[in-house]
Amino acid sequence: MKSKVLVVFILTSLAVLGPAGAASAQEQVKDQASHEYVVRAITLAVTVQDSKGRFVNNLVEKNFTIYENNKKKPLTYFMHDFGSPLSLTVLLDVSGSMALDNKLAECKAALRHLATKLLRPRDEIALLIFADGQVEVAARHATDKSEFLRVLDKTEAYGQTALNDAVGVSPEFATRARNEKRALLLLTDGIDNDSASTPEEALEVARRVDVPIYTIGYKIPLSEQI
Repeated sequence: MKSKVLVVFILTSLAVLGPAGAASAQEQVKDQASHEYVVRAITLAVTVQDSKGRFVNNLVEKNFTIYENNKKKPLTYFMHDFGSPLSLTVLLDVSGSMALDNKLAECKAALRHLATKLLRPRDEIALLIFADGQVEVAARHATDKSEFLRVLDKTEAYGQTALNDAVGVSPEFATRARNEKRALLLLTDGIDNDSASTPEEALEVARRVDVPIYTIGYKIPLSEQI
């Protein structure tokens, strides 16, 4: 399976301020911290498919239009990124619930296939595992997949699930990979029972890092959908 990705750069500016309350201006200054984030360029990695699920690879810059809050934004850079090496960070849920219904075993089988059959020799892969509120670097980024496979094979499920906390801290690790094309792959059953942070807080942190996050959910109950 080959992934065909179109990468589009747009120039925009975004300011996010702290919430305004009903208190007086003096009380707001005293009691509330104001945070401002300015983003000068946003990278959009776009995969385009037709109605039958086939990749569309012959698109050019004029085929894309970018809007933010219903306002058209200029594209400042456009490129097809088919051949660049990939740095993939795998974030694997190894909490106790993953031992049920053969979920962890299925994840491990899928990751073995990914590492040995789908990734190219110059693509690199790393493994992060999380349980009991901890995120462990099990295998660092490397083009040699043997260490990734060795650690993956001996990984076992244990403990509680702090999914939100793991999502919040893992993208920063992914940014340290050497290749410019980076991605984070999360495999989980989505049952969070040990996080200190909320889903919204985790996503806010993840959005500040220029790494796309792809999620594979294994047998997730409807009440726990990611």
